[in-house]
Amino acid sequence: ADLTGELMRLAIGRISEGELDFAEKICSFAREIYRNLTLIAPEMDDSSDMKQKMETMLQSVMKIENACFSVHVRGSEYIPLLGPADTSYPLLGMPDIE
Repeated sequence: ADLTGELMRLAIGRISEGELDFAEKICSFAREIYRNLTLIAPEMDDSSDMKQKMETMLQSVMKIENACFSVHVRGSEYIPLLGPADTSYPLLGMPDIE
């Protein structure tokens, strides 16, 4: 669950940077991890923490999927980032924010 949580944070960060293709690859990778672990999880005893970890992992995968889906659905609403060199940049005269 820790790995997929970190993958979720990475994917959300990449989406915010406009790297949707990379985020989709992360999503596929996290989904594959979850899918493969569902094959071995039933073989573990009920006293293990695996059930809760699998639920947490599924939540992380779903968050990545939802974020990627939202960008696809609402993608036309997002305005590409404009730099200060662009004359239509709304903050002309403002220093660059880095």
